[in-house]
Amino acid sequence: MRCLGCFPRNALRRLQLVMSPDTVLRWAWIGGVAVDDGPADGFEHALLVRRCLTDPADVTYLLAHAPVGTPLRELIRIDAARWSVQNDNRLGKNGIGLDHYEVRKWAPWHRHITSCMFAAAFLAITRPAELGKAEADTGTDHD
Repeated sequence: MRCLGCFPRNALRRLQLVMSPDTVLRWAWIGGVAVDDGPADGFEHALLVRRCLTDPADVTYLLAHAPVGTPLRELIRIDAARWSVQNDNRLGKNGIGLDHYEVRKWAPWHRHITSCMFAAAFLAITRPAELGKAEADTGTDHD
C-alpha cells in the first residue's frame, strides 16, 4: 500500500470493465513508468496499480513491459485479457479433463493434451449451433 501513496491522490482513474452482461469489474487505476534498467530499446516498464472500489484494501500491482508511451487505457485492456485466459483454463480443467492425466512421459502427456485441445475446439465450434437449436426447440410458436 505504500507504493499507492507515492502517487498524487487525484491520479486515480476510475474505470470499469464489462466482462460479460452480468460481470462488471470496477476498479481505480494508477499508471506510471517504473524506473529501472531492464526494458528493451523502445520499451518501458509501466507500473499499474489497481484498487477495487468495493474493497479498498484489495490492491494489485502489475508491471508491464510495453512500448514507450502506451496509454493507461491500453495497458488496462491488455490486463483484462487475462480474465478470458483464466476462464479458458477453468473450462479446460473442469469441462474437458485437462487436469485429469496421470502420465510420466512426454508422449502420453502430449496425446492427452492434444485430445483435450481437440475436444475444446469441437465444443467451441458446435456449442453456438446447439444453443441455436435449443432456442428453436423451446420457441413459443404453437399450431
